[in-house]
Amino acid sequence: MSFVPQPWKEVTGFAGFAIILASVKGAADPCRWAAA
Repeated sequence: MSFVPQPWKEVTGFAGFAIILASVKGAADPCRWAAA
């Protein structure tokens, strides 16, 4: 791990987390998944 700030890694990590979170919420809430 590098200690030098790398914004793109932060963005990519957050985006990946958001996608996983959305997938989990979508699986738990079919109505929202269908609406999206």
